[in-house]
Amino acid sequence: MVARLLKLLWIALLLAAAGAAWTSIHFLGSRVGPWAAGLLAVFVVAALHPAAIAAQFIGSRVAGDAVPESFQLSWWQAVKTYDAEIDASMRGLWFATPFLAHRVAAKPSPDIALRALPILFIHGYLCNRAVWLSFIEDAAARGYLCEAVTLPNPFAPIETQLPTIDRAIDDLLATARAAGLDASRVAIVAHSMGGLVARSAIAHLDASRIGPVVTLGTPHHGTLTARFGSIPSVVQMRRGSPWLAELATHESVAKDRSFTSVFSYHDDIVYPQTTGALEGTRQVAIGGCGHVALLYDRRVRAIVFESLAPSQAASEGLAAS
Repeated sequence: MVARLLKLLWIALLLAAAGAAWTSIHFLGSRVGPWAAGLLAVFVVAALHPAAIAAQFIGSRVAGDAVPESFQLSWWQAVKTYDAEIDASMRGLWFATPFLAHRVAAKPSPDIALRALPILFIHGYLCNRAVWLSFIEDAAARGYLCEAVTLPNPFAPIETQLPTIDRAIDDLLATARAAGLDASRVAIVAHSMGGLVARSAIAHLDASRIGPVVTLGTPHHGTLTARFGSIPSVVQMRRGSPWLAELATHESVAKDRSFTSVFSYHDDIVYPQTTGALEGTRQVAIGGCGHVALLYDRRVRAIVFESLAPSQAASEGLAAS
């Protein structure tokens, strides 16, 4: 669904660029030359994306949390953070999501010992499983069996995603057992809205099948960017939404599992940024990383694998006993 929507958006942008180029050539071609006029128009259309990212960062700073001194950025670090978010959004939203949704996830090579804990990856709003392909490559290289789920309709109420998660957990456990692993639980790594899907799964599904959970940039207490939206899942992610309050009354996220909530003080989509820190969990703050860049940042991946390590050791101990 999202892949098809983004493909249509690609077509719209290409048509817009062609239309802008024709208009520019028509009105400016005689003054600056047709090539210069056409390229100027294409540049203006192409600049809309980085301009939108810049506006997001400005908005997140105006309405977001104050950045602690230890996380404040120099001007060059700020430029690198901005550039990394542009790169991540191009890779994840504009390329992977529309064109790589059906690519098979990487598997551990036969010469690597499999880890006992498989990982299920859950994407966020306006994405699909393809945003995780790079992350899964890193996980597979460490011996993890992984799969990433595509939510059937990220615009629908969050709880409607649970049947998909339920099947994905069973399928991943079956894959792990077929590979010779004594697997009874899966780890979950979730980005943005996907973290709320994970929490809802813990609250309403058979949570005995869910092991450690790591959320990245999840609006656990809602985000200000959702205040103007009317789409059901966006309404649920508003600050102080009744759905978030009800979810909190039906869960004990840290019970019988490790739960890590990772957030960035420079998140440009989910803010105030400390909404990414969930009470009762291990909270990890970083700086210099935008919202989509959380999917690709090497520091974030190190935090995720470190967070899974204690549970992995416990799983291997049980499997060996």
